[in-house]
Amino acid sequence: MGGWSLDGRLLHAASLGHTDKVLRHIEMGANVNCVDEAHQSPLLKAAEHGHTALVGELLRLGALVNTDDRDSNALHYASYNGHSDTCALLVRHGYDINRANKFGYSALQYAAADGRTDTVVRLLEL
Repeated sequence: MGGWSLDGRLLHAASLGHTDKVLRHIEMGANVNCVDEAHQSPLLKAAEHGHTALVGELLRLGALVNTDDRDSNALHYASYNGHSDTCALLVRHGYDINRANKFGYSALQYAAADGRTDTVVRLLEL
């Protein structure tokens, strides 16, 4: 990672759920809302992998809500992967449960299509 930018290191640490490294990179000047070549932010990467505590930290530090990569937002990715607690946290922070992605699907539809029953139930309770 010697050649990676600070933002690149932040994105990598977020996808792995390394909260301590994420916080250190942001403290050193990394942009909490930076994106990679696929337009994925640290928040989206953390949500996709179910790193709920890290998602909370990123939101506390100013990560933008309801931003999309080229296709979907963090709630879509979390629901598709069955991360119910992450979904609940995102909705509590203003994510629109009914917002459709580029393909016309909501987070609830993604969870249902992938057989994520626990996530479907949790989203319906919110």
